[in-house]
Amino acid sequence: MLTIDFSTNANGKLFCDVFSDIRLYNDSFEPCTECEIILRGQLMGIAKIESANKFHFYALNNGASIINCGKPAPYQKKLLTNFYNRGLPINPDTIFQNIVFRWIERNGSVQNVLIKEWWENQTCKVV
Repeated sequence: MLTIDFSTNANGKLFCDVFSDIRLYNDSFEPCTECEIILRGQLMGIAKIESANKFHFYALNNGASIINCGKPAPYQKKLLTNFYNRGLPINPDTIFQNIVFRWIERNGSVQNVLIKEWWENQTCKVV
């Protein structure tokens, strides 16, 4: 089983039934693959890859970027470049994937703690 590590939970997307992530192309990211989803070292549960669409870095658009990280494409491009440029140069033709996941099993106790922490850190407070 694949393990997908997240260091942050942009937009609270990991609390949704279906969520996406943009990652450097990896042929392991195939539809129907089940993945352990880890956030900051904690197992959130198991999700299945619903789709994994390849695209060139230059083609990253605002729609995919806003769904993924809550910010327009230039911001997402900077994040991806900073994250992946450690061992491999990112250029306009570098291939990424927009991966869509669907939860099939959740660790409720961990998710309850994480969602509480996430809401406490938001600038828009729920009353």
